[in-house]
Amino acid sequence: MKRLLMLSAVAALLLPGTSMAVTRTDQNFNDTGDILARSAKHTNIEYEVMVQRATQAAIYYMPAVAQIDFIKATRRAGGDYDTVNFVTKPFGSEKGFLTANDTTAYAWGSISTKKGAMVVEVPPMTDKIDYFGSFISAWHVPMIDVGSKGADEGKGGKYLFLPPNYDGKYGTSKELEAKGYIIVPNMDGHDASYSFRPTLLNGATHADAGEHAKGIKIYSLKEAVEGDIEPTEYMDVTDLSYDCLPYYNMTFIEDINDVVQNNPIREKDRAIYSMLQSIGIKKDEEFNPTPIQQKAALEG
Repeated sequence: MKRLLMLSAVAALLLPGTSMAVTRTDQNFNDTGDILARSAKHTNIEYEVMVQRATQAAIYYMPAVAQIDFIKATRRAGGDYDTVNFVTKPFGSEKGFLTANDTTAYAWGSISTKKGAMVVEVPPMTDKIDYFGSFISAWHVPMIDVGSKGADEGKGGKYLFLPPNYDGKYGTSKELEAKGYIIVPNMDGHDASYSFRPTLLNGATHADAGEHAKGIKIYSLKEAVEGDIEPTEYMDVTDLSYDCLPYYNMTFIEDINDVVQNNPIREKDRAIYSMLQSIGIKKDEEFNPTPIQQKAALEG
């Protein structure tokens, strides 16, 4: 009975003159909605495609560019990958540092696993300093926290960064964990960074925070296994010029190229990566855009 009622209702809706009848729109093959006239306005479609692809690339790579600007600023100040940067007083307005505040004496730096697995030793908390912060991926995604609220629970720890193509030469992840390493998860690129905020305890000063930063050690897993660890380089940036902010000019496009060259192309990146060639960016090739590609990149 219910089935018959439903069929009757549907039939009634299909009858001419019902409120749900569809109005027919007359159209013919030649009705293009002025598409030909509108398309004639686009005199250089290839250039416009370049501009649009540059725009999409800038949006997509924005998080990763922040990591590139980190290491570039460190290099301009005299350091490099594996350098531990620190200050003994909070930043002033003369420094350009993404998301930093003016009340904290940070410790920060960058590493790369392009040549192999890396270790970052975080010092244990003391009666003066406890670190709060995270290790960040090449795509600016937090991977693991440190300090009393993090994986080492304030005891300090050896954080191990395995490259995406790690071949197990020095042991499996489980074997390395058994040796006391804290494996950093979700390493989908070679670059990584950190920015630790020192929590000042028992009347500690910003100068104490600077000293605590010297307890951070960075070395390769190969060095650790072979027992020949090179000393870590420390750089007091307190009175140095340091600007790691992104600038929306040609340097931003150069930064995107550095992201591509420094890190593997992930499966999820392939569609956007295919667009980069329009503006002169190609994996394992020198970035040398043509004048028209530069113009399109800047307009995008």
